[in-house]
Amino acid sequence: MAFTSLEINGSEARVCFTRIGAREPCLRILVAQDDAVLEATADGGLAVRTVGLGNLDLLVTALTASGASVGLGTLDPVQLVSEYRIGAALLVATDPSYPYRRDRLEALGFQVAHTSGPYEVLVRTDLLPGSARR
Repeated sequence: MAFTSLEINGSEARVCFTRIGAREPCLRILVAQDDAVLEATADGGLAVRTVGLGNLDLLVTALTASGASVGLGTLDPVQLVSEYRIGAALLVATDPSYPYRRDRLEALGFQVAHTSGPYEVLVRTDLLPGSARR
């Protein structure tokens, strides 16, 4: 999921992600080691570096007050696609996480079937009528 914002202040970072529900979910990441450095990466990620050997301790705190937006069962996309026989997905190119979502869907066997303006429909051809696997 893409970061929508990343603020780094010394050994602490605040990261927010693409909006789910009413607002963007955010995390606070705190590094315990004195020699650790938090850095924004060129591809929009967060890197934690330390020169010392041994353990690297991070404290990750959810800053968005609410229950989990999804259950742990949704963490395995391959299982979800298979169990629920998901055959199509609609993506919106204006979503900041669009390229990452498209990459993940393509890795699961989805292919672009139609594009209209900012919308893109991806389908799994193995679930289309008349396909060999059903």
